[in-house]
Amino acid sequence: RWLASPADYVAKQVAKSSLDKAIDALQRESDAFEDVLGVDKPTVEGTDGGIELKSSLRREPNGLLTATAAATRDADPFALVSGHITSLGDGIKHLLGSDHPVLQACAQYFFELDGGKKIRPTMVLLVAAACGGIDDRQRRLAEITEMIHTASLFHDDVIDKADTRRGEPSVNRVFGNKMAILAGDFLLARASISLARLRNLEAVELLSTVIEHLVKGEVMQMRPPPSLGNGDGRGASDGPEWSVSLSPLEFYMRKNYYKTASLMANSCRACALLGGNDEVAQRAAYDYGKHVGLAFQLVDDILDFEGSAETLGKPALADLAQGHATAPVLLAAEEHPELEQLILRKFEEVGDVARAERLVRDSDGLRRAKDLAVAQAEVAIEAAAAAAPNATPRRPDAPSVYGRGPHAVGLVLGLDLGLGVGLGLGSGLGLGLGLGSGSGLGLGLGSGLGSGLGLVARRRAGRAMERRNKAIVVETPPAELFFLESECFLPFAR
Repeated sequence: RWLASPADYVAKQVAKSSLDKAIDALQRESDAFEDVLGVDKPTVEGTDGGIELKSSLRREPNGLLTATAAATRDADPFALVSGHITSLGDGIKHLLGSDHPVLQACAQYFFELDGGKKIRPTMVLLVAAACGGIDDRQRRLAEITEMIHTASLFHDDVIDKADTRRGEPSVNRVFGNKMAILAGDFLLARASISLARLRNLEAVELLSTVIEHLVKGEVMQMRPPPSLGNGDGRGASDGPEWSVSLSPLEFYMRKNYYKTASLMANSCRACALLGGNDEVAQRAAYDYGKHVGLAFQLVDDILDFEGSAETLGKPALADLAQGHATAPVLLAAEEHPELEQLILRKFEEVGDVARAERLVRDSDGLRRAKDLAVAQAEVAIEAAAAAAPNATPRRPDAPSVYGRGPHAVGLVLGLDLGLGVGLGLGSGLGLGLGLGSGSGLGLGLGSGLGSGLGLVARRRAGRAMERRNKAIVVETPPAELFFLESECFLPFAR
C-alpha cells in the first residue's frame, strides 16, 4: 500500500535484488579474506608440538654434563643477571596492584617473601643476554613467566591440599582455598594483560599455550598412566586416545612437559623471538628450555626419595602420599610388577606408601631416573650450543655481559685417552677437533655471544680439564663463558 505506482514497485525490487547480490558478493569476499587471514591458523608453528620424547628417553649419559660441570664449577649464572632478578619481585608487585587489599595481599604473598630460586626468569634473562642483550620486553617476559608459574603453584597447592610451599605456609593455608584459587586466576589475568602489551602475536600464542598445557598436565596427573590398566581393564578409557599408546614412562614424561617443561621451553623461545633471532635460534632456545625442564622435574622426583623436608621445603615422599607415581616408581615397576596395583589405586591403602618406597629402593629405579635426568640435561647443553651460532645480536658491536668483545675459546672435552685440540676462531665461536683412541669434542662460544646459553670455561678451568681428560686446550684469551646449571644437577654431575 506504500507503493505510489507499479513502476515504483518494480524499481524497488530491482534495487533489493542488486543489494542482495552485493551482500552475497561481500560475504564471499569476506570468507575468502578470512581464509587468507587464517583465523584459526597458528601464528607460531608447533606451539603444541615439539614433545616427541622417545629418542631422548632412549639416550644414555655420554659424560658431557660431568665434563661441563667440572669446567664450570666456579661459574654462577645467577650472578650474571642478579641485578635484573633483584628487581623482579618489585616489578611483579607493581603489575599486581589492586583496589582490593585482600586479593592484592594474596596474589603478592610469595613475592613479598621473595622465596624460590627463580630459575625460570633466570633462564629467560640468560637467553636474552646470549641472543643480543636484555631489553625491556624480555625483562617483562621474565616477570610474566614467574607470574604464570606462581599462579600454577597456587592452584596446585589447593588440589594437593598442601600446607607448605618453599618452607613457608602455603597460600591456601593462609588465605583459604577460595582466595588461593581467585589469586591464581588474578595472576593469570594480569600476566595475560602484560603479555598482550608486548604487542607480539607469536609471543602471546606461545605463552597462552603454556597456560593450556598447565591445565592438561594437571588433568593427566589425576589419572594413572592408561597403559598400566590395559591388563585388567582399568584405566584404558581414561584420557585421550593417544595416551593409551604411550608407555607409562612416556605418558609421565608427556605430563612433565605440560606441567613443567612447556613454560621453560616456550618462554625461552619467546625470549629469542622478541630478541629478533631467526627460527633456528628460536627452536634451539625452545629445545634448551624443554630439556632443562624435563631434567629439572626428574631431579625433583628423585629428591622426593633422597631429600628431606628441610632441603625440599615440603615433606619427603610427598608425591607418593598424594598418589603420584613418579619416574623412580614407574621404572621400579618394570622390575617389581606388584607396584602397578599400588599405582592404580594411588597408594591409598594403609601401608602402600611404605611398601612402594621399599620396592623403589630395592630396584634400579632411582639410578635409572638419575641417568635419565643427566641425559636430558646433556640434550639441553647440545641445544644451547646449537643456538649460539644462529643468534643475531642487535648490532655488530654489542658488548658482552662482561663488557668485552666477542672473543672465543676452544674447549676440548677429551674422553679417557683421547687427544683433543680446541682452537678459538674468534667471532664468537670456538671449534675443537678430537683425535686419538678416545673421542674429543671441541665446543666454545664467544663471550659476546654465548653469555647465557652455553658451554664454558675460564682458563684455569681449561687447565683442569687438561689434567682430568688428557686433552690439550688452545685458547684465545680473554674468554669467560658458562653453562646454566641448576644446583640440583650437581650431585649427579660430580
